[in-house]
Amino acid sequence: MIYLQAIQNESDRNQVEEIYDKYASTMLYTAQSILKDNFRAEDAVSEAFIRIINNLQKFSFVSSYKTRGLIIIIVKNICYDILKREKYREASFDALENVPGVTGDIPLEHMLTEEDYDRVRACLNNLTGTFKD
Repeated sequence: MIYLQAIQNESDRNQVEEIYDKYASTMLYTAQSILKDNFRAEDAVSEAFIRIINNLQKFSFVSSYKTRGLIIIIVKNICYDILKREKYREASFDALENVPGVTGDIPLEHMLTEEDYDRVRACLNNLTGTFKD
């Protein structure tokens, strides 16, 4: 884990290593059961370890049911946050599909032809001084 290098205190580093050794497989199993995807589950576990490191003072006893429960709650909450973000993104894209005039492809009738461009340019050149600036 690359996060261990950022921890200055040796006892904190040992505590995080012990948490990792004891609970990493449980964390990954929990994340996979919620997200149904190994890559997203690994991301969730990584994010969980960052939160654990930032709140290390709350993990006084590594081998306890309280610690295990807290770790599982952290992982579950992160997984639910990931699912919410993905659902929000999908809803945002779905909403764009229903907006008139917003499409992935530009229809031929909306494309500016070279002839149209020349016509607009000629009109702009014919503007008087006040409107030209």
